[in-house]
Amino acid sequence: MNTTKNFVEGRIPAIDTLRVVAIAVLVMFHHAMIYVPDWGFHYKVETEWVFLQNLMVVTSPWRMGLLWLISGIALSFMITKISIPYALLKRTSHLLFPLLIGVLLIVPPQLYIEMSQASEMPLSYSEFTYALFFQQGETFRNFTAGIWPSIDVNHLWFLRSLWQYSLLAILISPLLATTIGKRILAAIAKKIWLILLAIFVLALFIQEAFSGDLVRESYGLVWFFVGFSLGRYINFWNQISEHVKVLISLAVLSLIAVQIGFLFVWKSENPNEFIKVIAEFGYILNRAVVPIAIVATVYKWFNHAKPQITRLNILVFPLYIIHQSVSIVVAFLLSSYAPEIPLFQHFLLSTLFVLMLCFSILIAIERSNVLRPAFGMPVSLRSQRLEQCVQAFTFCCSVPIGLEILF
Repeated sequence: MNTTKNFVEGRIPAIDTLRVVAIAVLVMFHHAMIYVPDWGFHYKVETEWVFLQNLMVVTSPWRMGLLWLISGIALSFMITKISIPYALLKRTSHLLFPLLIGVLLIVPPQLYIEMSQASEMPLSYSEFTYALFFQQGETFRNFTAGIWPSIDVNHLWFLRSLWQYSLLAILISPLLATTIGKRILAAIAKKIWLILLAIFVLALFIQEAFSGDLVRESYGLVWFFVGFSLGRYINFWNQISEHVKVLISLAVLSLIAVQIGFLFVWKSENPNEFIKVIAEFGYILNRAVVPIAIVATVYKWFNHAKPQITRLNILVFPLYIIHQSVSIVVAFLLSSYAPEIPLFQHFLLSTLFVLMLCFSILIAIERSNVLRPAFGMPVSLRSQRLEQCVQAFTFCCSVPIGLEILF
């Protein structure tokens, strides 16, 4: 059996488009979290905009599943081009150095604003920064969860988990690359309904057996390894392309079920048991089907390279790192310096300022070889040796946080 015929040849442009779609959904969701009522977040602007809840429920169950699926697929293509030791080094420097920069420089403003809104921040920002890194003490007695005292990963938890899952995937990749491994995965890739059933069962088990952060971590692990194991197999792409209309139909039905559940079950004090069962089934179906339905749709009808998408795709990683802090800081400053502004104008202005500020920061990062490695972008240097030195430096800087995460 010639297993090489099982694999996709060349790059799949749809992956770039999907990555841009996934980060756009995530950025909008996190910005809306500031304004949505009832749901806790690091900073809140009080509103009664219940309609935001209905809109956000559309993406809430599956948005991270899509990002995990794309990440797994991307890694499956990456490791075919490089050795395992280099893959481990590259993945560590690419993920952990930006994570280190993020937890030291990008995340702290969120903590300061969160503590300020909770009336537990008597310090100026400069005093807060000094206390955070050098004093700790009673100031942070209610904010101690983190990788180092009060220094947490916050929204960058995805980078931490992606690094952990990537290490595991890279280490088991030789097993998947054996002849028998390829035959088994090629056979599984033909069974799209079996794949979906397995994901559904796992999602149901995770929802019932786990709680807290373990739910999102486990759900992400499932989708990551679906992408990593099957992403290069042509059978997988042929199957989702062939059944795209059925997948879209199931996704729509699950979205309707989730909306019904939100309106008549999760927001009701005495929900009807029959509707409750339908809603819970629809919620799990949503988490199991929508990511693949979106991937199938983009692959079927939008699988062609576009210069605009290629440009945006390069900026996805730094945007993920900065976006939440930018949203929170902008909303906080707008509330502080224009407290009488009407809510809708507050939302429009903050959205506009966030887009402008993110765009400006991304351009600055893209044009600076000093900033690029700190935000997961490759450097553009004339000397290959200098590029290797930069990668070695970022890897060495990443070791302490890597050890902290693992142990």
